[in-house]
Amino acid sequence: MNADTHGWPAGSRASGGPSGYECVAAKGVCIQQRTTRLSPDAAPVSESAGPAAWTGAFTPEQVEVITGADTFFLGTTHPARGVDTSHKGGFPGFVRTDGPELWWPDYAGNNMFNSMGNIAVDPTTSLLFIDFTNGAALHLSGTAELEWVTPGGPGDDDGTGRCVRFHPEFTSTTRLALATGRDVTYSPHNPALQP
Repeated sequence: MNADTHGWPAGSRASGGPSGYECVAAKGVCIQQRTTRLSPDAAPVSESAGPAAWTGAFTPEQVEVITGADTFFLGTTHPARGVDTSHKGGFPGFVRTDGPELWWPDYAGNNMFNSMGNIAVDPTTSLLFIDFTNGAALHLSGTAELEWVTPGGPGDDDGTGRCVRFHPEFTSTTRLALATGRDVTYSPHNPALQP
């Protein structure tokens, strides 16, 4: 991804098209917490494990992918407006595991609150974490809820007073076919992590 690339999440709904989906909306999004990666040319590899029911605990490998992530993708849905996919980013560690759940602080962004609004109406949520050093991908599906916390309190990195708590129901692990690299530049807009 180039440093000047802007995000354009797609909203979609089922249609009669060849893929079964049709993009019905695209909008510019805040790129404040976007990490820039330069990847070397490499032969991509791919492998996949099918979805598995949630066992009630993250494996050590899953915790490593989640807490090591500086980026993840959030899928939400609205009954009248369709699905929304957005990018969430920060310094590694901005997503925290908490027993059988995980949570992240809601950073100030474009003030559109698409994801938060969708979660308030329909808590069905999907998360995709990618380890860009080795292509490991962790997909989680379940439900999420918005939590109001003390602004600037523990874990409220950006001081918004909001966080999102996610309750997994299914997991899937995949090795993506992508060129991996370690040349990373973090956004200067990333808030410092609060203990």
